[in-house]
Amino acid sequence: MRNFIVSDLHGNGFVYDSIINYLTNVSLNSDEPVTLYINGDLIDRGIDSGSMLIDVYEKTFNKNLPFKIVYLGGNHELLMYDSYKETKDYSLKQLFESNMGQKSQRWYDRNGGFLTAKYLKKFYTKEEIIRICEYIGNLDVYHKFDEKINDKQILLTHACVVVPMKKDEQLKINDDKSATLIAINCRKGDRLAGRGVGNKNYFAIIGHTRNNTKTGYSFDEDDNVLNIDGNCASFSFENTSYYARNKLWTPIEDMYIPYDLYDEEIKNTLNRFSHVPLVEILKDNRLRILTFNHENEIILGNYFEDGKSTEMFYSELSKYRKDLKDNPKTLKRVNKNIKTY
Repeated sequence: MRNFIVSDLHGNGFVYDSIINYLTNVSLNSDEPVTLYINGDLIDRGIDSGSMLIDVYEKTFNKNLPFKIVYLGGNHELLMYDSYKETKDYSLKQLFESNMGQKSQRWYDRNGGFLTAKYLKKFYTKEEIIRICEYIGNLDVYHKFDEKINDKQILLTHACVVVPMKKDEQLKINDDKSATLIAINCRKGDRLAGRGVGNKNYFAIIGHTRNNTKTGYSFDEDDNVLNIDGNCASFSFENTSYYARNKLWTPIEDMYIPYDLYDEEIKNTLNRFSHVPLVEILKDNRLRILTFNHENEIILGNYFEDGKSTEMFYSELSKYRKDLKDNPKTLKRVNKNIKTY
């Protein structure tokens, strides 16, 4: 079994397409089954939020794909689910709208949820959207792997390790538990956490707090956590602002500009963000981490063990780059056939 992890894509279809393309090629050339774990905050802020959500929803249940996807919930998934609960008894036109309640305003306006909402409401019926929202509500909040790092079991969660995880208690986005709120919302030093975000019994892989490193990840030795939030939120904010400034909002299904059509100013801005680590758990107490950018490139490769990163030799990195072939627009920006599972 080959397990890969990515976190906090925030509607960045450029990187999402690249990772899906890469893992498809890896799977076709691997003797082992491949699984991609999405560690929350797939949606919001970015223009491809809605189409990525639909794509992951369908890939989650499609058993004929070359690899499997496991989607864990983050704070943006909870924001969406809370907005849905607040407005589900209203018409499709009123669903999610910020003037329909405090939770909807928080998601729709303050956290970039309007991009996700607008896409869903344009192409899907209310019944189909309800299906998607119930799926979001049923997402797990953490996952434990059999593999270990430094003799600590690897635990994946969006933001913070909490006591129920140690007891293997079920935590889901829709459970209204305080432990769930802490697990997907807290950052180091937050009052709710009351401590760091890690746990001495686990090697935790988290996201939620943006990294501004070229690798896209950082390691906190005190908390024993590897943070893999590659700052797609900032990329998506800048990219979305570019669309707004240039009045490129209509039609919403065509919210995709090939990178070579951007002007130099926005290229220089976007290049500072979105260095997204794709983590692979190896069998020898190591992680392999490939860093993707929004130009369909693997820009760095590292191994992580004993709390330290070691950069790959160029010759080895070149082997992995061969699995990232020319990447046409693989993501279906409009997919009107939501299946019932």
